[in-house]
Amino acid sequence: MITSRLERIIWPVSLIVAALAFLLRALGAIPDYIWDLIARFWPVLLIIFGLASLFGRRSRVVEAAVIAVPVAFALVVALAGYAHQGSIPVEAVHAPISQEIGDVVQVVLTVNLELSDLDLSSSAGDEDVITGEFIGPAESVLETGFATVAGLSELSLTERWAHPIPILDDFGHGRLTLSLPPVTAYSVDFYTRGGDVNVDLTGLDVRQMELRADAGDLRVILPEAGTLVGNISTGRGDLTLVVPESMAVHLDLNRGPGVGLRRPRQLDLLVGDILESDGYEGAQNTAALNLGVTIGSISVEITPVGQ
Repeated sequence: MITSRLERIIWPVSLIVAALAFLLRALGAIPDYIWDLIARFWPVLLIIFGLASLFGRRSRVVEAAVIAVPVAFALVVALAGYAHQGSIPVEAVHAPISQEIGDVVQVVLTVNLELSDLDLSSSAGDEDVITGEFIGPAESVLETGFATVAGLSELSLTERWAHPIPILDDFGHGRLTLSLPPVTAYSVDFYTRGGDVNVDLTGLDVRQMELRADAGDLRVILPEAGTLVGNISTGRGDLTLVVPESMAVHLDLNRGPGVGLRRPRQLDLLVGDILESDGYEGAQNTAALNLGVTIGSISVEITPVGQ
């Protein structure tokens, strides 16, 4: 019978797998992250055995469902657990950042984050050192790369997981804080898979900016002077752009269905979903940006210089 066959397979296979798992763990052959998954999800085998006893007799379709449904349920529970844990701020790791950039013409700054927020602003003083700190879970590792070639410095900060499948108890939400010295020009490229970003470019000479988030709220304060081009987008979240009165802007909007827009009366809404300052073409200080939001809202604010 189908039930008998399924029961005869599941029970001995479960015992063999359990014995092998304990043996390999004792020999150090099973990594911590694999053992963490085994320790959490071994009850799935009991669920499969119980369902096989109840429903395995009926048909081969039901026989397949007896295995597939608990496995699918376990996957959903795992994803929900990681999503919940990933939203909790964790301060298990403290990694200070201090990078001297030297006398260069421009700094290219690249930041790639997993589930971490980003706070960036200008530093006080005239020292040529980028400072900051990464605070996050034990699973997060911040890799740093730096090189200087022909007057151009490149600094990269990349967050990665310590294991291919993060250990759930060591998983969580982090934060990267950076302070940039206003002694040179910058080109910045920021990405976060799931985190809020707060970028204050006041006092900085940022000439190109790429800012992308799969999910997260973005708030960007533009510099008071200079020429800036770039793209700012989030897949799911609210985007707020703060524009000093001294800066004329040309904003090309890429909005998903239902994405709201709040704009000041100083900006004209042109054909093609474009916001533009009066006198943009002849302005000395300009920012030309593409703003994209798939789910969420876009808000543009104009503030007096110095606020």
